[in-house]
Amino acid sequence: MTKKNSQFRFYIPIIIMFIIMCVLKFWFSVFLFFGYAFLLTTITGKRKYCARQCPLDNLQVVSYRDKENDNERRRVNKETFIYHLVSSKWIMTGVAIVFWGYLIYTLIVFFQNPAALWQRNLLLMLSAAGIALILQQVLYNRVWCTKLCPFGSVLKVVSKIRNSSR
Repeated sequence: MTKKNSQFRFYIPIIIMFIIMCVLKFWFSVFLFFGYAFLLTTITGKRKYCARQCPLDNLQVVSYRDKENDNERRRVNKETFIYHLVSSKWIMTGVAIVFWGYLIYTLIVFFQNPAALWQRNLLLMLSAAGIALILQQVLYNRVWCTKLCPFGSVLKVVSKIRNSSR
């Protein structure tokens, strides 16, 4: 399989999310992806969704360009204030509270208005994508996924519970 063909698989979740969210304009598209990821993690006990199917993760993989001295860049960045700030449990918790709080708030307030609910969900997803891509350029590849993703945090807990019950 050529490199070009193997990279095509990264575009599939992005295209599916785009069609469901932007073409069909389903206000519940975010919840469909979350439900699918939750079910997949519960069944397998692994975060396969995060590693292979998350549209945001795939967007980061597609947009990331390997730098020649990436290992050197990572060593330097791990010593910086921004790296320690992003790695802080307080920041991770704060991002999760803001993300889930905003999602629940919009669901409650705009439930009777699907168009407004769709717009708010789209804004949330575009904001997360923008932050992820900016942090990736400042720090390293997939920093959003490894340190800040509020849904990845939930899936990590589900995976631990599932694996501890075995």
